[in-house]
Amino acid sequence: MKACFHIHTKYSFDSLMGPKKILKICKHLGADVVYITDHNTIKGSLEAKKYEKELGIEVILGTEIRTQYGDIIGVNITEEITTRDFGEVLDEIKLQGGISILPHPYRGHKRVEYLASKVDLIEVWNGHSTPEENQKALKLAQNLEKPPVVGSDAHIYSELRNAIMVYDSILDFEKTFYTSYPRVYQKELSSLIGHVRRGRIWNVPFVVFRMLGGLLRQ
Repeated sequence: MKACFHIHTKYSFDSLMGPKKILKICKHLGADVVYITDHNTIKGSLEAKKYEKELGIEVILGTEIRTQYGDIIGVNITEEITTRDFGEVLDEIKLQGGISILPHPYRGHKRVEYLASKVDLIEVWNGHSTPEENQKALKLAQNLEKPPVVGSDAHIYSELRNAIMVYDSILDFEKTFYTSYPRVYQKELSSLIGHVRRGRIWNVPFVVFRMLGGLLRQ
C-alpha cells in the first residue's frame, strides 16, 4: 500500500488546498491512501472522504491538534478532538480507536522524549523540518522502538510528492520511504498564507523577503 501522509487543506489556517484536488494529485502519484491532518479539525478529511469512490483512493480521517507541549496527530478517528490537553488528546484518540503520532518532534515541542514515549508512532521525516531535526527524530524512534512514518506536511500542491510511504500497515516497523525536501519558496508560501489568513499583515514583507532570497539561491 502506498500512502501520502500529513497533508493540510483549506480548513487549516496555513493552506488553501482543496480536498478533491489533493486526492487527484495523490492518485496521480500512485497513492492508495491519503492521510489529511488539518490543524485542530477533521473537516478537510470529511470533505475528502466524499470523493473516495469517485477517485478510487482511500481517505483516513485525521487531525493535528495543538497541545500545551506541541502538536499531536490523530488518525483513524471518527470525530473531532475536543480537548487541547496532551494527555486528554491521547485519551480521545484511543477511545475513538485511533492512532497517535508525534509529528516533527524537534520542531515546536516541549518534553520531546516524554511525548514520544506516549504516542503510537513517530514522524521521523517531515518536509518542513531540517535534515538535522529529521535525523534526531529517526534516532528517537529507534531508541524508543516506535514505528516510523514520514510526512510531507504539505500546504501547497507541489509539496504533495515530497513524502510517500509504502507499507502493509501503518503500524508496521518495516516501511519504504520516498522523500525529498521542498524548496525554500514552498515552505515560505505556506507561512505567507498563514499570516494573511490570520490578519498578520505586518509579517508579510519579512516572509516575502525570505521567499525571494530562497528563489535567488536556488
